[in-house]
Amino acid sequence: MSGTEKLFDDLRVVATPAPSAKPAPQPAARPDPMPIPEALRHLPDDTVKFLNELPFKLSLMDTAVRYPHIVNRLCILWYAPRELNTYLTEVLVTDRPDRQGLAFESARELAAMREYVLDDLRQRGMNTSPI
Repeated sequence: MSGTEKLFDDLRVVATPAPSAKPAPQPAARPDPMPIPEALRHLPDDTVKFLNELPFKLSLMDTAVRYPHIVNRLCILWYAPRELNTYLTEVLVTDRPDRQGLAFESARELAAMREYVLDDLRQRGMNTSPI
């Protein structure tokens, strides 16, 4: 056996884990994304991904069914929290007399999202006033 072969043989012995060694722990698998109801299959893929990646305490399912245009806009604004806060304020509080208003469950979902966004802005020390 040449010197190089011996060196590789020695390295193989060192690199091989001992039989008693425990395997490295694997990261916890992310739970399966929530199934998207048939009523939401028309939404763009980015919006469906957005809905699946929302924090657990936030749900926009009713809003997505009744007002898909609102959820699409929230998806676009998600990484711009001040603009998102402004949009949510405009949707929730309006002085336009021609607006019918939101269904109760959708208003509740959007109000919860607005509180979440406001908490995030406060934690970052950012201005919480709508733009």
